Amino acid sequence: MFAVDDTTAQVVWGEAPVGPVQVEAGGRGGYAGGHGPGAAGGYLIEGLQPGTVYDVVVSSTLGHVAHHRARTLERPPGELLCRVATVSDLHIGSRDFGLFHTMRDPRAEPEPVSLRCARLAVEEAVRWGAQLLVVKGDLTDRGWHDEWRAAMSLLRRAGVPIVAALGNHETGHRREVDASTVLKAAGVAYPDPLHVTDLPGVRVITVDSALDAQCEGSLSRALPDLLDALVEADRPALVCLHHPFDRWPIPTKYPTGIRWPEATEVLEKIKRAKRDVFITAGHAHRNRRREVGSMVVTEVASTKDYPGVWGGYAIYDGGLIQLVRRIQAPSAMAWTEYTRRAAGGIWGWYAPGRLRDRCFTHRWPLPTPARSWQAVASSGEARATGTQF
Repeated sequence: MFAVDDTTAQVVWGEAPVGPVQVEAGGRGGYAGGHGPGAAGGYLIEGLQPGTVYDVVVSSTLGHVAHHRARTLERPPGELLCRVATVSDLHIGSRDFGLFHTMRDPRAEPEPVSLRCARLAVEEAVRWGAQLLVVKGDLTDRGWHDEWRAAMSLLRRAGVPIVAALGNHETGHRREVDASTVLKAAGVAYPDPLHVTDLPGVRVITVDSALDAQCEGSLSRALPDLLDALVEADRPALVCLHHPFDRWPIPTKYPTGIRWPEATEVLEKIKRAKRDVFITAGHAHRNRRREVGSMVVTEVASTKDYPGVWGGYAIYDGGLIQLVRRIQAPSAMAWTEYTRRAAGGIWGWYAPGRLRDRCFTHRWPLPTPARSWQAVASSGEARATGTQF
């Protein structure tokens, strides 16, 4: 059971017997089509009721039966106002995976696996109803001309507005072209250092966290503008960036994101600026979730390697639903399921996270009372903590 929201549940499998696979829950479901032995696949059960527990039965024509239990998410208060989708770490141009880059596409299709997975992720997100697509960095693998051509062709076909943040791979030392030049020429919005999109019910703030020719990130350049955009917002904020905030003084993951001293300071300033903020990042190719005061901070995994996902945010008056689904197309799942074997199989355990990391309902807290950052900086509260704004 990989993903749930208020009305759907996504069931996936790494291998299945020969023949169609039937999936049923609450009288709804169907067949996932024919599969060869050992084929990966999935099925999306639709039309479910919010906040309801379902018994899910997966069966094959050969008599194999598996039982699962799934609870759909509670719907936040109020009306559905808009939908925003994100994709992270597409690495268009990449053709392999693993510690020693030895894993290659066994299907040997003409379309490289990274481009194929990215294309299918964007198509699924748009079908889901995304009104805005945010690319959270590492759109290309090395920043080479041919990778950018493929990436821009993909984004032009998306059919929805797009904002593309930069990652460490666009700004790495191997790049052949400046990312901002390519994006500007293609008419794709990007943060410099910030991009704001106001949608019904949410302000989407895309932030540039990339450092030139460095893997780790920083918000030192963007932070003043980010705080201004938060203070001025008359609605909750969804903040999207490439680098996640490191949680501990000693790095516990690779690659490093925004290092702990800066991460702690930045999150504290954001928390003081605005209570109704949701932050989502990429970079580490994994799914994670944590709470910082009233804020939620998430990481969403890559499109191109296990588990191969895209993220969706359904915005309501009273909150949002984060939905992280696997790219369900068979030509993508055949590859992403293969890559779970990376690092001696550790990747298959490490990258997906828990279901509650991927899919959950978050209710907005009471908004921060309107005040300027100059007022906050001069307050006794600010002086007492020694924080400078």
